[in-house]
Amino acid sequence: WVWAGEFSPDGNRIVTAGQDGKAIVWQKTAKPGEGPTGATQSFVQANEFTGHDGAVYSAKFAPDGKLVATGGYDKKILIWNPSEAHPIDIAGRLDGQPDPKPNYLSLLGNDGPVRSVAFSPNGKLLLSGSEDNSLRIWDVATGTEVKALRGHGSSVRSANFSPDGEWVLSGGDDDSVRLWNIRGYEEVRVLHATVFAGHEDAVLSARFSRDGQQIVTASRDRTASLWNAATGQPIKRFQEGHDFLVSNAVFYPDGKHLATGAGDNTVRVWDLTAGTQTAVVTPTGRIGTLAVSPDNKWLATGSMGPDIKLWNATTGAPLGSLTGHTSEISALQFAPGGQLLASGDDHGHIRLWRLQSGTPGAPHWAFDRELVGHSSSISGMRFTPDGKELVTASGDRTCAQWNIATGEENRQLVLKHSEWVSSLDLSADGKLALTTCDDGVARLWRLADAKVLAEVKATGEPFKSVSFSPDGASALLTSPQDKIVRMWNLSSAAGGAAAQTNSGDSDLFLDFKKLAGEVWAASFAPDGRHVLTLGGNDAELWNLSTRRPEIRYSPHGAVASAAISPDGKLIATGSWDHSAKIWNSTTGRAIRKLDGAHTANINSVEFSPDGTQLLTASDDHTARLWDVQTGKPTGPVLKGHTDRVLSATFSPDGTRVLTVSADKTARLWDRATGAPLGQPLEGHKWAVLCGQFSADGKRIITGSQDKSAIIWDATTGKKLISLDGHTASVTSVAFSPDGTRAVTGSQDNTAKLWDASTDKEILSLPGHTQEVTSVSFSPDGRNVLTSSRDGTAIIWLAKDWRDGDKKVTRSDSR
Repeated sequence: WVWAGEFSPDGNRIVTAGQDGKAIVWQKTAKPGEGPTGATQSFVQANEFTGHDGAVYSAKFAPDGKLVATGGYDKKILIWNPSEAHPIDIAGRLDGQPDPKPNYLSLLGNDGPVRSVAFSPNGKLLLSGSEDNSLRIWDVATGTEVKALRGHGSSVRSANFSPDGEWVLSGGDDDSVRLWNIRGYEEVRVLHATVFAGHEDAVLSARFSRDGQQIVTASRDRTASLWNAATGQPIKRFQEGHDFLVSNAVFYPDGKHLATGAGDNTVRVWDLTAGTQTAVVTPTGRIGTLAVSPDNKWLATGSMGPDIKLWNATTGAPLGSLTGHTSEISALQFAPGGQLLASGDDHGHIRLWRLQSGTPGAPHWAFDRELVGHSSSISGMRFTPDGKELVTASGDRTCAQWNIATGEENRQLVLKHSEWVSSLDLSADGKLALTTCDDGVARLWRLADAKVLAEVKATGEPFKSVSFSPDGASALLTSPQDKIVRMWNLSSAAGGAAAQTNSGDSDLFLDFKKLAGEVWAASFAPDGRHVLTLGGNDAELWNLSTRRPEIRYSPHGAVASAAISPDGKLIATGSWDHSAKIWNSTTGRAIRKLDGAHTANINSVEFSPDGTQLLTASDDHTARLWDVQTGKPTGPVLKGHTDRVLSATFSPDGTRVLTVSADKTARLWDRATGAPLGQPLEGHKWAVLCGQFSADGKRIITGSQDKSAIIWDATTGKKLISLDGHTASVTSVAFSPDGTRAVTGSQDNTAKLWDASTDKEILSLPGHTQEVTSVSFSPDGRNVLTSSRDGTAIIWLAKDWRDGDKKVTRSDSR
């Protein structure tokens, strides 16, 4: 393979780099049209360079053509004179003659193969890109490294200087192209921009930690990420919940946890009260099959193949596999007492496994027997309360009743259907069964004589799941295609002597067409007061009496905002799913979910200066305070805006709260009492999108859809300065720590730096390709952090590094 080819500046030579470990210099021998075949150019091999140990990936001439730089698999960059390069003298070696002394400069320091090299326009510097994810700048004269540029998340494949030598363009295996400003490289200065690219969708918020060492970003991809502010490297990603297709859910017998299985090849365990994920196990197969033992010790799941996987039900630690099935596991069920496990697969095979606790060592499961009778996929199974019988449902249009002691099917008591049986449930006393079938009918059966007691015909698409209430008085019927859950009153049907159609007794319980969601299954919670629904990526717990959701066990919707606690130990995220979450910043695990108070999207979250409370702003026209330790709402609701509250923030001393709203106003509140302070700040013509206090708390800056930002006196509410210059809505604003500058971000894809006392625009930052969604200063004021809907966050130099705290002007910054 030939990895690279490059002309010399005068066009008379070519250098090529190859997999064979050579760099070959080719010399032009003919003028245009003078080649033996009339070729426009003719080149012959002149020299070859063999200094690398392994493949040579890149080769470039210096601007004056006197040197060539090559990079290779051996992690080296070699600079050599193309006129002095010579091939290996094989004959001389055979005669015992020593090789000529190497005549090249070796640049060492890369931790991976070098994929790209390039000279600066003046030839004094060399740029390299490596599989160690870095770009490096080298001094050609001395061979020393000047600066390492880090930010790519994978191998750097291409790196080049701009014609003026002040910019570097790089491309890498992380699917990103990055532009770097290296003005001042000769003094080894900080880069103009560090790009944080890793989110899969728009970055809606980015903030520095209070010590400036870390950055937290929030994204529409449902996650938040913590980054090293100096290197741009990710530290932790905050995400929980299934990526797609939640298809199964089981309550733990202890009533404290819930397990969900999904088509994303994972099973996840949730704290029922906190609403947060406590464990994730993978791989568990695409069907999402799972079961939990009665003693809360064992979690059984499917796998990517025909095996059953066993896990610690608390920690998710793997405990082994059970082999013997020939196709993917489609149903699992523990018997009462927890000593027996039943499994069914996609081919209709059923196997029983018994816990062997009397043998030396740890308890394990052993094959007990196979139940033979079904001819198609097992879609459900339930043990009777005494554990003596097992009822199984299948795609072969039947439900079978099995004697566990003998392993025999009672052929006289088959529950026969006209189509595929899609789901099965048993009453608490084990006397009744509920089934759904692809013929659109849900049926109530008496198991003792396999008799249908009552039926409900779906009015639209067939029911696909069924669930008894704990008291047996009602049932839930789910139609995924129609996006509805119906409640079936069973009190009159259960004692019936003949089959009856009770369509009129099935009440529309939840309509997800109106709720703008998905529903694939619904079941009663063990307490009988709640209903669990599965749909999309989520499991959601509903209050049975109010029919309102209480907790969603899922990843966030779009994460609109994220904040770091003052001590750096916690991360808070606010979401468009109406909830906020508090996370452990070290482990990446959600500690508690703040849910049930806001009734619309949460647009911002912020910790109080003392770290005890969290402030949220919502589309429900309110802002709220939450206790960080308990996750419960605390204090008064900040209510007074007549439209969406788009942002809320604490004053530096924590005594006041600033809110901004789509009602075109900003308001100040007393944190302790919730009372408004003074009159609303009125002056913007359209919705106010953002607002911040100055570090001393004496001024406020707001940004609006009217394309302007306004600086206000925080005591009197008087308008001081208007910052005009953006060509679209101002989406985010911030004061520098010393209060002398302000930064604004806009839907015009730029951020602007301003003199906060004169309204003069100092600097425009045009690096994003889509709307700028947040701006902030680093704690020392030297950098500005921006985030954008283009999926990146960028750190910008906001002060001139050459002269301490001297402000940047248009003439000395780009």
